Amino acid sequence: MRLLILVTFIAALATSACSRPPSSPPAPATPDVTPEAATVVEDVPPPGGPADEPAPPVPSNVALDQPGPGSEVTTNPFVVAGRARTFENHVGLRLEDGTGRVIREGYATARGEIGLFNPFSQEMFITVDPGDTMKVVALEYSAQDGSIRSRDESLVRVTAPRKTVSLHFPNLRSDTDDCSQVEPVVRNLPASLSAARLAVEALIAGPTQAEQVVGVSNPFPKGSEVRSVNLRNGVLTVDFNERLQNVGGSCRAIAIRAAVERTLRELEGVDRVVITAMGSEATALQP
Repeated sequence: MRLLILVTFIAALATSACSRPPSSPPAPATPDVTPEAATVVEDVPPPGGPADEPAPPVPSNVALDQPGPGSEVTTNPFVVAGRARTFENHVGLRLEDGTGRVIREGYATARGEIGLFNPFSQEMFITVDPGDTMKVVALEYSAQDGSIRSRDESLVRVTAPRKTVSLHFPNLRSDTDDCSQVEPVVRNLPASLSAARLAVEALIAGPTQAEQVVGVSNPFPKGSEVRSVNLRNGVLTVDFNERLQNVGGSCRAIAIRAAVERTLRELEGVDRVVITAMGSEATALQP
């Protein structure tokens, strides 16, 4: 009887052990993490900046490299150089005195494929005394309306020595019908090794406003340019571009010839002046 009770007790224990659910495995230990060892994730803005950031400004299409700001102009002419990406590679050039008054205008042509930044270089004569400082300006003009689209400039010091130059312009106040009447005006200009070329460049640029008050005028048609000036055995030959072939009237032709000859014959060593256009004396200064 005791044996039967013992067997029954052991069987009940076994049945209870089999019906108990298995125990869960222990959770892995969590490592200690110090604030210094923790990884910090920062907010990184998307490429291109915030959506409300303004668009960058459109770059200028002209860049003036020479002369640089604050440099000295010691010669006349001097070189203006830079880079440009303009319509038909055309670059406007301008000299302004210390008051902002335009004292000389010209142009240069950039060399290279249109649409790319290409180098340009041009000699410029100073034909009006700018004072101690001068602003050199490179310009891009609009092909639609001629307005200025881009501009770069340098403020420079003009330290070239001065020399007195006598120019002869036609006199509008002459009481006669003589188209050869000219009036002398005197300017103090930065000196040049080519005094004859400087004088002709000044004639083409025309009289200043102050000089026009006394009655002189510019007889040269717009677009006139000097191609070369050569002195040999007392004969000074001035070659102009094609604009001096047909100048638009006999009186204008006479006035141009008088202005050039009277101005250049005052220079030392000049006995006679010959005027040509595109290398030809026969086709120069036709009415």
